[in-house]
Amino acid sequence: MQIVICDNDTRSNSVLIDEIAQKGSYDIKEFDNTESCLKYIKQNIVDLVIVSLCSKNIHYRRIIDFIRNNDTKSVICLVGKNDFQAINVYTRNCDYFIKKPYDETEIGRLLETSQLLANRIKRISVHTFGRFEVFVNGNILNFHNAKAKELFALCVDHNGGYVTMDEAIDKLWPDRNYDDRVKRLYRKAVQYIKATLTAHGIANVFENHRGVCCIKPEHLDCDYYEYISSPAKNSLLFNGEYMFDYSWAENTLAVLMRTSDVYSNEYESSLSF
Repeated sequence: MQIVICDNDTRSNSVLIDEIAQKGSYDIKEFDNTESCLKYIKQNIVDLVIVSLCSKNIHYRRIIDFIRNNDTKSVICLVGKNDFQAINVYTRNCDYFIKKPYDETEIGRLLETSQLLANRIKRISVHTFGRFEVFVNGNILNFHNAKAKELFALCVDHNGGYVTMDEAIDKLWPDRNYDDRVKRLYRKAVQYIKATLTAHGIANVFENHRGVCCIKPEHLDCDYYEYISSPAKNSLLFNGEYMFDYSWAENTLAVLMRTSDVYSNEYESSLSF
């Protein structure tokens, strides 16, 4: 879970971060001013935003209004010092309220509630059965570069596993010599992906390191992932096609076809009794 804390009360923040860290593995970003917080939220997928109501330089209304107008996923928790401030939870259309000083039990409830709320909507939807397409809030994502889109598709195919530069070049540029020029094409595709995702506020669905890249499957809905999680339950999802624009996808398609045949045979056998 990606958590953002916007509060310039460093002592209270330390207590809050320590309590959260004791309850699980969370990615926490801390900001002490409105602008830096908004900049991060605009460029990344955030599950929980904890905003102070009573700190100077924290314009909580701006943060709340931006999230509600531009983000369907982030859960907003307001932090105050008295129950009267909890009214903002309702007047500003927020999800939760906690008071200072922080209470361990209340923080636990906040994390449990925010996890449930964060799962309401996943902003990114990926279609692999048939033509590969990516949608953000229901709108198709245009990569403006065919190889960037294909590299992203290859990352989706790896389901969170790393795609190495060597593999990407072998599959995306099979007729090119493996030299500095083709390596630059790979790096250019990576940069196109990052720029495209950043422009739509979903940069942290993708990551790259030296010579490797991958997607974070927990941040998206995908028909392929849903199918392989339970082929018997989701048998109707698979239509016999998988990323048909890409020849390298045929290996995964063959696995999907064998899986589909197994469950089709089991279903037919059950009908014979």
